[in-house]
Amino acid sequence: MAARGAPCALTRGNILMAVDVNVADRPFKVRAVHSFLEIRPRTGVRYAYAVSADGQRFLVNTLIEQASPAPITLPVNWPALLKKYA
Repeated sequence: MAARGAPCALTRGNILMAVDVNVADRPFKVRAVHSFLEIRPRTGVRYAYAVSADGQRFLVNTLIEQASPAPITLPVNWPALLKKYA
């Protein structure tokens, strides 16, 4: 449970948000909601993100898109190339 006045993290769609709550009051009160990071979580995973104990760092399970895959060079007739440079 969050400490008095500490933020809790949650997502709404692809937005990671911080919610300042006061748990000293019963029922607890939401003080402010801040959206601060757009994430692209992987689908089908149990946990999309994890928060460090001090609330300063986030680890997000996401996919990294590449513009295009790196090309592969496949030498053909490589024995002839060996003879050429030997």
